[in-house]
Amino acid sequence: MGFFIRKEPTVKSLGLASKKTVTIAAIIFAIIATAFFLSVVPIFSKIIQKIFSYFNNMGENFTLHWMALAIICLLLGTFFEIVPVLYLTVPIFVVITISFKRRLLHLYVIFVVFGGIGKIKPQF
Repeated sequence: MGFFIRKEPTVKSLGLASKKTVTIAAIIFAIIATAFFLSVVPIFSKIIQKIFSYFNNMGENFTLHWMALAIICLLLGTFFEIVPVLYLTVPIFVVITISFKRRLLHLYVIFVVFGGIGKIKPQF
């Protein structure tokens, strides 16, 4: 086996690799938990309803809603992974989409398309 592998694993190196793996997994789970927390807090504090009523009173139409969704997905998709973007923005846009009596399938298609386009752009 040593012929194919340049460095053979030792007990010490396996321990270090396990420690790094656990650390990275904990960081990933912390990021996901933070994104989930940041998506739940606005729902229970009724910030989403206030945002909706503000834009609804401005006379927002459905086309402007799609354009805002596209721009937000493009911008956030450029800087973040798509899953945290979904966690943070879907609660807001679901309420607005339902209020316009549109199907949620259209919302999810727009999220996937523009989130994917945002991932194509160079990341910073």
